[in-house]
Amino acid sequence: MGAYSNNLAAQMLEIVWLNPIFIVLAPTGLIFWLLGKWMLKHYPSKINLMSGYRTKRSMQSQEAWDHAQFFSAKLSIRIGKVEMLLGAFGIFASRIHETVQVVFAVFVVMYACIYLMVVTENELKRVFP
Repeated sequence: MGAYSNNLAAQMLEIVWLNPIFIVLAPTGLIFWLLGKWMLKHYPSKINLMSGYRTKRSMQSQEAWDHAQFFSAKLSIRIGKVEMLLGAFGIFASRIHETVQVVFAVFVVMYACIYLMVVTENELKRVFP
């Protein structure tokens, strides 16, 4: 019984740690979440070219800058939660070919980055026409 349980534990560990969806999405989701939390408390208060959500539209005025920092931080937290959840569900995707898992994970990360920018820019267009 002991050898079987050790073997089962090793198989489960292999499924989790060698799963591309988990390996990619769990850490990137955590990064999105942590950066969003950090930006809510420590966002750059003045417009600058070094840190914060920096686009032409967000740098048009101090009000737009402040709104963009807050909005993108909140959205980043939500994106991080979704990515971590998808990474956790990726554990159950062990029967899917690894290449498909890698492509899916990379697509999700790229989509998350683009989504963050598009939604934030649309919000800035809406609030600051």
